[in-house]
Amino acid sequence: MYTKNLLKTGEAHARTGDLYETPPGALDAVLERLPPAAPLWEPFPGEARRSTQHMRARGRDVVNKAEGASDDFWEQPPLPERVMLTNPPFSQKVRLFRWLQEHPAQRAVLLIPVEALQTAYLDALLTARGVRPALLYFTRRLKFLEPDTGEPLRRPFPYGVGWLEIPPAGGEPLLPALSPATA
Repeated sequence: MYTKNLLKTGEAHARTGDLYETPPGALDAVLERLPPAAPLWEPFPGEARRSTQHMRARGRDVVNKAEGASDDFWEQPPLPERVMLTNPPFSQKVRLFRWLQEHPAQRAVLLIPVEALQTAYLDALLTARGVRPALLYFTRRLKFLEPDTGEPLRRPFPYGVGWLEIPPAGGEPLLPALSPATA
């Protein structure tokens, strides 16, 4: 399903960083800093939905889409009553930031390359919302999971990544402003 959604968007970036799943330790690092009762939305769960299963095993209320909505994220409505917590396809980050700009009530916590922090498109989103983000960064490179096997990659991922929280327009972050983590 995840691969099909990438293809629906016209972005055939299989194996360029888009199809690697989030390691459990990276999820635990952010979950322990978010309010336990916060309902979550994971719109990019990966084909095996390992991260959704992991968050549910931790007692979290997680959905992958709105009731009755399309499996294609770009056709889904926002879910402002939930925190979007997801590892989006890195090739889609510009498009996702634009989507968030069009839906200012949606809070998002995104696992993204740290290089995206210095981009004009993120600056435009934060300026439009009038907010300051929070960043949970990892002190070591993550070992993402192979989508087919769920096994960690042999080597750390080539990009430094972190959880970036983008509060809703005029809102405050739930995460500490800047926080290191290990996974």
